[in-house]
Amino acid sequence: LLSSSEILLAPLAPAGWMGTIRWTMALLQLKILII
Repeated sequence: LLSSSEILLAPLAPAGWMGTIRWTMALLQLKILII
């Protein structure tokens, strides 16, 4: 499932859908580092 923020970021991804997935994974890694 996609969150609203991911859906909003989808059109902004440099590499399209794959870019969105990579961007989401990067955000998840940042959350892990912060926590």
